[in-house]
Amino acid sequence: MPKVITWNGVASSIIPELTIESFERQILGEQQGNHVKIDGREGTYYFPQARGRRLILSKMWVLSSTFDDRGDILEDVADWLDVNQEAQLILSDRPTRYWMAVLNTVPTPEEWRHLAMFEVEWLVQPYSFDESISVETWTSDVDDDHIWNPGLIMDVYPVIEITPTNGTLLSLEIQANGNTLTWVGSVASGDTVTINSIAPTVVLGDSEDTMLTGAYDALAVSMAGVDGAFPVLIPSGANHVRFIKTGGTATSFSIIVSYRKKYRR
Repeated sequence: MPKVITWNGVASSIIPELTIESFERQILGEQQGNHVKIDGREGTYYFPQARGRRLILSKMWVLSSTFDDRGDILEDVADWLDVNQEAQLILSDRPTRYWMAVLNTVPTPEEWRHLAMFEVEWLVQPYSFDESISVETWTSDVDDDHIWNPGLIMDVYPVIEITPTNGTLLSLEIQANGNTLTWVGSVASGDTVTINSIAPTVVLGDSEDTMLTGAYDALAVSMAGVDGAFPVLIPSGANHVRFIKTGGTATSFSIIVSYRKKYRR
């Protein structure tokens, strides 16, 4: 099967003369830790950090019938590549996953009469994301402990939506894998408070994170009542999420945890 790269929603196959020869991925993100010299200490003290960005390199070439056609095709390639922001990058050997990427270098084609060969390099976030959104949902009472295994390879930050179904919610506590978050506010029956660990924000209303729904309303953000461990993290393996209503009249709640799985490839 021919290799295809989808960049910012546009597939390389829209340029029939463009051939993707190969993909190359760095196996790990860059090291972001810091070495600090300390007087009297041998060597340095190392402060570790999470992995940084990675490089994806693709070798490409175009074949044309004439010299002039080759130049026109390269203009089409430039139009396709010219995205001046972070965007989704999808490689055809993993078509259900995407990387958040920026074009890292401007290609310099090696041009012959009917042929041009070049390399394209993207700088990407350290892990790819699942195109589909995973969801865990349950109905809770005023004090409920929910346990599930999300089948993750890498830890993720979720969006947690809590909706009281038979009364008001004025304050809550979420204990996630040993960490506790509290929130104080005012949610009417049927309305939603969203604990958004991706943004990170707390939203009075349904999930509006661009990574999940493609929409975001800054006027709906409410951070005043948040305290404790935030953002919430969903690790691989068994997850224990305990919801406790600490204020309000509701006794039944709909809880939805949404997240995208992450991968090394």
